Amino acid sequence: MNDRWFVMGSGGTIYGTAPAGTSILSAATNPGTGNFEVKVTSDDIGATYRLQSCTNLQAQTWSDVTSFIQTQPVTTVIVPGGVGAPQCFYRTVTP
Repeated sequence: MNDRWFVMGSGGTIYGTAPAGTSILSAATNPGTGNFEVKVTSDDIGATYRLQSCTNLQAQTWSDVTSFIQTQPVTTVIVPGGVGAPQCFYRTVTP
């Protein structure tokens, strides 16, 4: 999954370079908990991913948010500290 990107916009719009079915990201604040969550949908059960964030796509400065193992078709990742910028982009990469 390296060298592939996903961009999420308002209203749940997602754009990406990865083929459909590889991994799909959706992000939102959970109204019940107030946590900002990224849901990763992938049929690659057992894969290890790093969730990365970037606030400026032109600078291409990606930072690791966390790593996780895809143990089920949809994995919910709670973003520590929530969203730190008015605009933030997320992607998954394999180690």
